[in-house]
Amino acid sequence: MVTATAAQRREQVKRGYDAFLDRCPARELLSRLTDKWVALVIPALAGGSQRHSELAHRIAGVGQQMRRRFDERS
Repeated sequence: MVTATAAQRREQVKRGYDAFLDRCPARELLSRLTDKWVALVIPALAGGSQRHSELAHRIAGVGQQMRRRFDERS
């Protein structure tokens, strides 16, 4: 059994994080950050966690359907 050095393991993991590959975790992050609701929700949560109803009152236009969609993605 061949054992990889720490540097070899880091290099192997690093190759898995290529945003040009479909399976890269960075692709999921990028897709979430480009959602227009995320751009509104993140600053709204900057002061701490809030209930869905508090977010709905804070962000105009966020209805039950949008909040449900946001929950499914997180």
